[in-house]
Amino acid sequence: MITNQDIICLSSQDWNDLWTRKQRFMQRFARQGNRVLYIEAQASLASVGVLRADWRRVFRWIPGPRRVQENLYVATLPLVLPGFQMSIGINRLNNAFLLSLLRHWIKRLDFRRPVLWTYNPHSEGLVGKVGEQLAVYECVDELSAAKGLVRRTVVQELEGRLIKKVDVVIVTHENLYRSKESLAREIHLIPNGAEVEHFRKACLPDTPVAAEMRKIPRPIVGFLGTIQYWIDMDLLRFLALARPDWSFALIGPIGRLAQISKIEKLPNIYLLGRKRYEDLPSYLKAFDVCLNPYVLDETAMNCSPLKLYEYLATGKPVVSVDMPEARKFDGLISVGHSYSEILHLLDEAVKSKRTDPGMAASRIDAVKEHSWDHRFAQLEKALEQQLERGRSSDDIENIKERVASFWDDAPCGTRGVPLEPGTRAYFDRIEAERYRLEPFIPAFAEYPRWQGKRVLEIGVGAGTDFLGFVRNGARIVGMDLSRRSLDLVRQRLAVYGLEALLVHTDAERLPFSSDTFDLAYSWGVLHHTPRMADALAEVRRVLKPGGEARIMLYHRHSWVALFVYLRFGLLGGKPFRSFTDVIASHVESIGTKALTRAEARKLFSEFCDVHIDTVLTPYDRLEQTSYGKLFPQFMVNWSGDRLGWFMMIRARKPPEPTGTQSHTPLRNGSG
Repeated sequence: MITNQDIICLSSQDWNDLWTRKQRFMQRFARQGNRVLYIEAQASLASVGVLRADWRRVFRWIPGPRRVQENLYVATLPLVLPGFQMSIGINRLNNAFLLSLLRHWIKRLDFRRPVLWTYNPHSEGLVGKVGEQLAVYECVDELSAAKGLVRRTVVQELEGRLIKKVDVVIVTHENLYRSKESLAREIHLIPNGAEVEHFRKACLPDTPVAAEMRKIPRPIVGFLGTIQYWIDMDLLRFLALARPDWSFALIGPIGRLAQISKIEKLPNIYLLGRKRYEDLPSYLKAFDVCLNPYVLDETAMNCSPLKLYEYLATGKPVVSVDMPEARKFDGLISVGHSYSEILHLLDEAVKSKRTDPGMAASRIDAVKEHSWDHRFAQLEKALEQQLERGRSSDDIENIKERVASFWDDAPCGTRGVPLEPGTRAYFDRIEAERYRLEPFIPAFAEYPRWQGKRVLEIGVGAGTDFLGFVRNGARIVGMDLSRRSLDLVRQRLAVYGLEALLVHTDAERLPFSSDTFDLAYSWGVLHHTPRMADALAEVRRVLKPGGEARIMLYHRHSWVALFVYLRFGLLGGKPFRSFTDVIASHVESIGTKALTRAEARKLFSEFCDVHIDTVLTPYDRLEQTSYGKLFPQFMVNWSGDRLGWFMMIRARKPPEPTGTQSHTPLRNGSG
């Protein structure tokens, strides 16, 4: 899972335009704890249509980035010189002006080593100039074939330069892959998708038909999407004239280059405009058949239309012009090769009266693997490899050394203990204070349950929980990155006359054989390791099939996270810093993470029987600070455990299939 990154997205759409992959991907990144600056489409002094629709856009850049969701900021660029897709020189001048503004915004938001993500060839002059650790170009169309103030050769040259500069190219269509592959260092094909469950509502009996659609005579041939120059108005006119007793309902905004005059006066054409996303299933439910009427040109041959996936998710019949993306769904989408054949296919769909339930189910099943969740997972997989390469192993090891040094200075639970270190009284006080402040630990660990079982504790700290397992007869191994913590626990074992194995090692590289332990236990440790997903993969590996993981991680949606943000973000004069950033910088060792429930579930996605409970702590009540008496405690108590700082996670490694066995020896460890 990609998290704790700063991402700058140079989009070709405004945030409030019809949503496509651009907004959806950036929103998902923000929800995972990344900070995102989404920069809206670049407009020029000649963008008359844009300004007529929204004259306030001229001034919207002045306040700078505006926060629209947690971790997500949107910024509008000032108007630039026209012709930036017709002249290399004009584009260079625009980029020189925009670069200074972009650097100002980056400094204001306190972005550090961002990922630069662009959808625009004309942004090639910005790549390598904002301190980015990684540059991504996502190519969603053959942009050199676009209409308007565009010169094909200029766009091709700009795009060629951009592809050579960036680290990763992502394309949405096989033809784009073939045409860009030779220039790219690394290229991935990730087509468009759909919110399948949302559009599937159109086939559910309890979804009402939109009131506006009930007034339109049936049968209804429907279209959903932006109405722009790539939509074949001649085809729509031909169909509407050939079937005057049918209704053709077009849902979506009308682009300024669309030749809408060819159809707008026809009595059976209904231009319904843009509708709220949440209402779309009610509109689509009224469609008898869905239509994909692209102009068959270079754009159509290289694009992955969102509407095809959304249509299929409704289960309704779909008729399309002959474009490559439609051919992928042979038998589920009816493809016409001429106007007359498309009319014939529509006739057949309309005559069938009702959508065949079997075909509807087949269409929905076929599109499930094209959900946005699936597409985002593909995207993350491609980028995680690049981010790991960009973040050198030396950087990772340096962070681990700093984490170990922090806990070497004072192992967990030892700060402020006013007794002679190493004495029995000293260790007794550590144990008493730990369970006074965090009384829920014994019930979570269930020490007696693990008598005779193999247990691994990741991060022993001062050893209080470790001794709980030892005293109850667990066959336990303790590990820690901090050598001083291990020395302290050895000393503590000797004081109490106990013995157990301790290992100095790294949670991301456990020196144990697979399928070894019945329990992997860790309290407040794994959120300190740089690559938490790698550590969890190791936990899963060393657990026996059916073995348990009991792990506490910090919770981002908590009072503690809010207090840290208020102190170091808002009151520290940096209101645009995210919770993720201030926690990484100011809570315990460098890089500390706090996760949401959703992020934790994703982290444990390879486990089964995952249970997550949050618990309110004295730290949420500020009991350990001088501010505690000033803060209205009724607010914290009213919120209950759901805003607690500790997130206690129980999960199991999936059991092996019946009939399989594994031998699980313990490797020798040092420490």
